[in-house]
Amino acid sequence: MKKLLLLFICISFWSCEEEEKKPSDLLNFVPPNTAAILSTDNLEEFSKELQENSYLSKNREFPLFSFFSDEFTNLEYISVNDKSLLCFSKIGRKEVALTLISKETPKIKDLSKIANKQVESYTYDEITVKHYTLENVEAYVANLASLHVVSTSKLVLENIIRIYNEPIPIDPTLKKIYGVANDSHASLFFNYAGVVDIYQDYSVKSTSNFQNFTDWSVVDIDVSTNAIELHGVTQSNPSEKRILSLFKNIDPLKSTLAEVVPLNATGYLSFTYDSFEKLEENLKEYYQKVITENPQAALFQSAQEIGIIYQQEKPVVVLNSIDATITENALIANQQVFEEFRGIPIYTYDQPKSFSQTFSPLIRIQQLKYYTVLDHYFAFAETSSALENMISNYQNRTTWSSQKSFQSTLSKLSDESSLLIVGFNEQFYKALNTSVKENMQEAVKNLKVNDYESFAVQFIYDKNFAHIHAITQKADAQETTVGSKQISSIKTEKNIQGTPFLFTNWRNKQKQIIVQTQDNFIKAYNSQGQLSWKKELDGNIIGTPQEIDIYNNGRIQLAFTTPHKFYIIDRNGNSVKPFPIDFKSPITQELAVFDYSNNSKYRFVIVQDNKISMWNKEGKQVKGFKFSKTTSTVTQTPKHIRIGSKDYIVVPEENETLHILDRVGEARVKVKEKIDFSSNEWYLYQNKFTSTDLDGNLIQISESGKTSKENKSFTETHRIDATTNSLVSLSENELVIKGKKVNLDFGLYTAPKIFYIHNKIYVAITDTQASKVYVFDSQAELLPGFPVYGNSEIEIENIDAKGSLEFIVKGEDDSVLLYSLN
Repeated sequence: MKKLLLLFICISFWSCEEEEKKPSDLLNFVPPNTAAILSTDNLEEFSKELQENSYLSKNREFPLFSFFSDEFTNLEYISVNDKSLLCFSKIGRKEVALTLISKETPKIKDLSKIANKQVESYTYDEITVKHYTLENVEAYVANLASLHVVSTSKLVLENIIRIYNEPIPIDPTLKKIYGVANDSHASLFFNYAGVVDIYQDYSVKSTSNFQNFTDWSVVDIDVSTNAIELHGVTQSNPSEKRILSLFKNIDPLKSTLAEVVPLNATGYLSFTYDSFEKLEENLKEYYQKVITENPQAALFQSAQEIGIIYQQEKPVVVLNSIDATITENALIANQQVFEEFRGIPIYTYDQPKSFSQTFSPLIRIQQLKYYTVLDHYFAFAETSSALENMISNYQNRTTWSSQKSFQSTLSKLSDESSLLIVGFNEQFYKALNTSVKENMQEAVKNLKVNDYESFAVQFIYDKNFAHIHAITQKADAQETTVGSKQISSIKTEKNIQGTPFLFTNWRNKQKQIIVQTQDNFIKAYNSQGQLSWKKELDGNIIGTPQEIDIYNNGRIQLAFTTPHKFYIIDRNGNSVKPFPIDFKSPITQELAVFDYSNNSKYRFVIVQDNKISMWNKEGKQVKGFKFSKTTSTVTQTPKHIRIGSKDYIVVPEENETLHILDRVGEARVKVKEKIDFSSNEWYLYQNKFTSTDLDGNLIQISESGKTSKENKSFTETHRIDATTNSLVSLSENELVIKGKKVNLDFGLYTAPKIFYIHNKIYVAITDTQASKVYVFDSQAELLPGFPVYGNSEIEIENIDAKGSLEFIVKGEDDSVLLYSLN
């Protein structure tokens, strides 16, 4: 988009007209219906500052930033070093005209790159107007005395000429605001109603409720490489109803709402008051109503701050209490427990419209049916799930107040606010994408946050005007708080049995989140928690299903067993023929899947007590596998281990015998010793078959069959996990990772689990008694943000295929939680 650039260039064709005698003042010529005005005394210097800002430079293609990118900052052809106004004015229903008003003629640096120039002229009201068509962009130019006016709109230019010949009064609010601007800074003047009117052309949701927020505002623009700051004032016409005037005669207070704002929130709005009676009086005056007794007055008198937290679930209205006991007494009639979530009651609220009836237009949410209490914060919402998300993040300490980068942003604002508006860029843009028109969605989707985590806008009412402060800044590396945060939660209709697991959707490379509910349905959800498909099974899944590529074409399937069936299903939950296969006798161990040469020539091993059968991907039993029966019950799923070029199949049985077989089921390694097996699997560790016994010994067997024992003093219920070079153990509350010890709180822990991802080791363990998930690195250091809430083993993967890692864990009996890892 080159409109403004070409407007500047077209001035070079303009020969100076006869000088007029009428004086000119830039403000006198601002077009009617102007929504915003940029005032600078050195346009070229300011443009360089914008070009160097890392946020704007990364988003040059975004239409709403095009003023700061293509049209404004690309000034290689021109130079304007004197006072100028750049006006944005709406004409007609949707068109926005761009008009430059300056006393100095912009200097042209190079015109050689401009082709297809066409120039016409005509006279309007005794003023000569030049009409340029440059690269299919139209521009209209006129000289008024020593004033130069260039506009993309013929209508706007002719209006300015009429104003020049017959001056009209300037909007008194704009004139007053213009007078307080700092001439040493670039300043942006904007009319709130005009800006909202333009925005509505891009939005599918009405914002007309906020057109009367205030009138004209001015902010000085401070732009650096890694920050954009705006500081200024706004004033409303005292004869008009304006939302910001609700805070007159009310002292602003400090906002602490960020203490309960989840990291997965879109943003929040907060307003404070030192006197509910004064605020209520202003609200009654705003609506021109007679003050009547408010049945919820005691509740609102106990607060000093009220806010709205916007999140994926539903917005939550939060009351920040001065004294929690007083607030609880005001809610004494609303203490019927709807449910308990993570030990915190969620109550029903029988006054769902009380906040909207009292605080509209600041709060318009009318169905606040539930509430909960988090210390001195009382949270009200339309759904209990919205409150559950808040409780989860508050307990996990994943709120914005804990983020150093956000603390740094707030430190640039005043301590006290009348009104504070905060957006969290990544989630904010996701929400914005659903509210803009279709032709804007791709542009919003492609916005790059570029480490600008949030933005904040603050209004501080002071007598008959309000101060404005706004900031967005790049987070410094030392300010970035890395760690886990809950992204979303999935609630199932029935309780979940077993542990949630992941299944690759080969079309988009994302992971589906799979659960089995107690009615024996398996259900697949995407990373946003939307149900993709469900399938009814004949019984519960044994162990963890495994991914396979049965056709060797990149299309992933899922293989698993129930007590009487062997299933293979595709990404939509459909059975792959000839599966499922029925078994009369119960299957007693998890399905074993062998792919000896990684060529999709799968062998599937089924265990039925002491009987073992091997099947191929055509659903036929492999007759050449000779190991079909043991003398006692097989206690673990047979496991394939490869050492060098040799394949081994490890099978332990109840009578303390360990079989190590070759591919056809014949003994490859003879183990003479009896082993009192623990519940731990056999692993390849240090190039040996490795597990433990019930006496707490680490058992290792070489390829020659030599057995060694190392007394580790493990308790009987100890658990281990291992890779070829790493061993992790848990005995009572002592976790050992590659020889480094961590003493945990006493609890009931799942087995430690090693994840090796992107050349990094993560070790996860869950205390199901305390509902805490821990993730450690290879040095036995707990990762930032942990522990978090959870009640099962976890699965770590790049679930949304966007680069960072996430993990899933069972939450309540009927929920799965999705967390980011870092």
